[in-house]
Amino acid sequence: MNDIVPKLLRIQKAKGYTDGQMGRMIGCSRQTYQATRTGALTPGKKILTFFVTGEADRILQDIAGGWFSRLLKR
Repeated sequence: MNDIVPKLLRIQKAKGYTDGQMGRMIGCSRQTYQATRTGALTPGKKILTFFVTGEADRILQDIAGGWFSRLLKR
């Protein structure tokens, strides 16, 4: 569970999303996402579901795949 926030931050930075956009993508409020991101709250049901369903991993793989594809095109 310790790797959830760093993964959220990696997704947010790579996609250029605001806290509000991240909250909408996950299904929670901006405030809940922001409090989780800063450590004021532990990851709740919506954020954990985002990981358990594999959605976070699919996005992270897409990010990594996009980076790798760009590298191959050089």
